Amino acid sequence: MQTRFDHETYGQRWQAETVMSMIKRRQGDSTSGRSYHSRRRDMMLMAITHNVMIV
Repeated sequence: MQTRFDHETYGQRWQAETVMSMIKRRQGDSTSGRSYHSRRRDMMLMAITHNVMIV
């Protein structure tokens, strides 16, 4: 595992973890959609709302 570890790809994980933490803290950690498409739409709206809140 140590020899195949890709530091370049894995090195940006902290950014994704930070964004997910911010979304969960501000908007909640669950979606209200029941179907796959509803949950996906909810997540897309959460991401857009997060980006607008930053700007």
